[in-house]
Amino acid sequence: MPVCRQFQKESMKLKAAVAIAKDADIELKRIRGQSEQEFEVVYKQAESMANSLGVEESVLAIFIEALKNCDYEIFPNIFKLLQILCTVPVSTSTAERRFSTLKRIKSYLEILHLNQY
Repeated sequence: MPVCRQFQKESMKLKAAVAIAKDADIELKRIRGQSEQEFEVVYKQAESMANSLGVEESVLAIFIEALKNCDYEIFPNIFKLLQILCTVPVSTSTAERRFSTLKRIKSYLEILHLNQY
C-alpha cells in the first residue's frame, strides 16, 4: 500500500507525519541508489554469462522478466514503463509488410480499373 494511503488511515499530528515522510524519503533514496548499482552489477554478470554461453535472449523476454521482478511500490514509474514496453511490438516489420502489400494491391486494382475504360 502506498505511503500516502497509510497516512490517511492513521490519526497523527502533522509534525510527526512530516518527520516520518522525510525519513521514508531518505530511506527510499538510499535504497534506489543502492539498487541502481546492484542492477548494474547483476546486468553485467548476466551479460557476461550469456556471452560465454552463446545465449541470445529476446528483448521482450528481458522486459517481461524485469516486469516480474520490479516492485511497484518502490519503482512505480519503472513498473509502468516496463508494462508499456511489454505491450509495444518489438518490431514494426509485420505492419510495414502489410501496408506495402496493401499499396501493391491498390495500385494493381487502379491499373485494372483504368484499363477497363
